[in-house]
Amino acid sequence: MALGLALDTACANELSPTSGSLSTLETSITVEARDDEPRLSRLALTGEVPWYNRTTAALPDRVEVRNEMQPLHWQLDRAASRFGPTQIQLVYRNDAPRLKLVWSWTARARRGPIEHEVTIENLSADTIWLTVQPGFQFDWAVEPSAPLKRFWMEKGADTPSAQGTHLDPLHDGDTWQGFSSTYARPRPNQPREMIPYVLVEESAGARRGWYLGIEFSGRTRIALGREKGSLRGNAGINPEPGPVRTRLLPGATFAAPTIFLGTFKGGPDAAGCVAAWATSGRRAPRATMLAVTGTSSRTMRAMRAPGEWSERMNMVGDLELNTVSV
Repeated sequence: MALGLALDTACANELSPTSGSLSTLETSITVEARDDEPRLSRLALTGEVPWYNRTTAALPDRVEVRNEMQPLHWQLDRAASRFGPTQIQLVYRNDAPRLKLVWSWTARARRGPIEHEVTIENLSADTIWLTVQPGFQFDWAVEPSAPLKRFWMEKGADTPSAQGTHLDPLHDGDTWQGFSSTYARPRPNQPREMIPYVLVEESAGARRGWYLGIEFSGRTRIALGREKGSLRGNAGINPEPGPVRTRLLPGATFAAPTIFLGTFKGGPDAAGCVAAWATSGRRAPRATMLAVTGTSSRTMRAMRAPGEWSERMNMVGDLELNTVSV
């Protein structure tokens, strides 16, 4: 009986898919379930040439347990992973300490972007400390000579600047970072804070491109860099000032800020489908605030439903600022 169960499990693992795709009317992605790390391999606008991603997802590589750093060795749990028509969930486990990581992509509506979420559950009997998670990382293969532009918007804090919205050339060798926090106070000789959303377009031809945003109103960062045939970057929690750690009690789950990723054709105005997605009855981007009091952190998420607002508190772990630079 035990042998038969073991054989059934082994066969199920062998038959489990190692890649899958999700799509909305505009956007499609392909993800790969590798043994030790997942990967978003392909992003495409319907009917157009796709963008290929040359990097894998950076999963946490260490945690602190009982005042000692321990390396992590993630392994794919094929039996627990799911490839569905509207959601892909890849489950990875670490044995010591016992942790469960769920790396997921969800197409919540017919139109608009696809959402990315990462959660880490502490299945051990010990309290663990997580470092800042790397967020969504990408390295798109692009034509070295293709003219690209970067679009982003300033927050409306204080007196508006002379520009407000930015559509800037993205040349070979350029690097850029945009920052957002709960309170956007303009500082002398410092760039304005951004709405945590960036768009990159091919400025010639059909002006197609992609955009991403962060559903979080705490401290976030989006980074871009172009070098020859590579357009790389990341989006997630801003690790500065730091170091920052998150305390995860036994049985608790950490949820990283949700990322959304989409495509468009016809310039930035054509990416307006994100507005229809945001106000659809299925899902609205969650307005999220990070409040730090002592060593505790809670996330307030406001979720909009047609005709009403509801709020819920989601404990994502305790956060400790070891050093603060002002």
